[in-house]
Amino acid sequence: MDFRDEHVQVLLSVGDVIRNISVFRPREVKLSGIQLLDVEIGVVETQLREAGFNVEACDAGLWLPSEKVVLVVVDGRIDGVQIETI
Repeated sequence: MDFRDEHVQVLLSVGDVIRNISVFRPREVKLSGIQLLDVEIGVVETQLREAGFNVEACDAGLWLPSEKVVLVVVDGRIDGVQIETI
């Protein structure tokens, strides 16, 4: 399912179970009060680490394994947040 006007994409697996949800700029996505979208990668990474989150680099940008969240980086800024549900 694709909600382009809302800047949201939902990926379904077999059986129509939600596999992941992606949210893109200009929407707002916060994790423990930390704004994730449209912020420089270094700023977000520092804030997340200081808040106690495990943050790892990945091909797309940053991976938060405990939260199953990928922060997608474009031109040094967080452009999208992908939340894995399964």
